[in-house]
Amino acid sequence: MSDNSAQEATDIDVSKLTPLSRRSRLTRVIWGIVGFIAFLLGAAGAVLPLLPTTPFIILAAFCFARSTGRLEAWFQDTKLNRMMQENYLNNRGLTWRKKLEILASITILMGIGFYVARPFPTLQVIIGIVWFLHLVFFGLIKKTVPTPEDIERKKQRKAFKQAAKAKRASNHRIFK
Repeated sequence: MSDNSAQEATDIDVSKLTPLSRRSRLTRVIWGIVGFIAFLLGAAGAVLPLLPTTPFIILAAFCFARSTGRLEAWFQDTKLNRMMQENYLNNRGLTWRKKLEILASITILMGIGFYVARPFPTLQVIIGIVWFLHLVFFGLIKKTVPTPEDIERKKQRKAFKQAAKAKRASNHRIFK
């Protein structure tokens, strides 16, 4: 009796497992498709100022993590993802130019939404509050980093000031 029960325990009905694996495969394919769509929108957002990049790249990472290991590895190796992770991991901020680009696009989009929401004053108030919060976040909270050109100009000014100070010091010694 124990030999018979041991054989029953090792026999697996494959027909019961097939629908689950198909559904799992289908789910992974859907996650992959949604991930590609989000990645393409994020890549377009890197070029177009009215389309945000970060939310779509985060969505793409979420979707690719649930798709296949191969797609997730491909996504992790993309230049756009590495750039986004580097900025996040290094806790870098935005340049003034990038902040102004973001605020201009937000203002345009919120203005369109505000105009369309004319029949709904409550919705206009909500849009106005969200717009104000964006201004506060990008203007006051989000860190501003200098561009490479700003860093170079600062180095040149410092070198010029040091040279001028050295020249004044040498002139001062001559007249004493």
